[in-house]
Amino acid sequence: MSVQVAGECAIKNNGEKPEGYDFSDMLYMVKNWDYGTLGYLIKDIDGNGTDELIFGGNAEASTTWYDGIIYDIYTISDGELVHVLDGWERNRYFLCENGVIANEGSGSAFDGTNSYFTLKGAELQLTESVIWHQDQWGNDIYYYTTESEYDTENAEIISKEQSDAIKGEYVYEHTTFIPFEKNNQDNRF
Repeated sequence: MSVQVAGECAIKNNGEKPEGYDFSDMLYMVKNWDYGTLGYLIKDIDGNGTDELIFGGNAEASTTWYDGIIYDIYTISDGELVHVLDGWERNRYFLCENGVIANEGSGSAFDGTNSYFTLKGAELQLTESVIWHQDQWGNDIYYYTTESEYDTENAEIISKEQSDAIKGEYVYEHTTFIPFEKNNQDNRF
């Protein structure tokens, strides 16, 4: 992976994915709304001595809901670059102050997940997940699971208050990305 190639895509913003790269389409798609500042960060997320390459964005002050959003994380495993995660508008990742990676996902306006992961080597491991679905009568049903971030088959039904309490345990870190610029490159990745 090249910080330079990702930066060029983010700056061009023309919808063309460069051949041979697998980063999130959020870095190269044409955007019809403001995504703030796209950039990168190099950080050892799991404390194992290997830095991860993170692509993401910082919001403008007026639209802070996606400030510090992560679109991609890469790490090195057995000497190879591994793409750990790929985010987009309805599949957003954030770093939490406790080292956990939070995921806010949604398949529609009638369901969603808040899942929490730890990075172990080159894999995300689910810690816990809160899932909500709206039933046919418009009632929100909340589930708790440590087995799947989407499947409610073995999940426990919980209250909205319990759901909010679980989500409240994870405070998002204010991740500040280094803006992509043509003269701002890190040669480690």
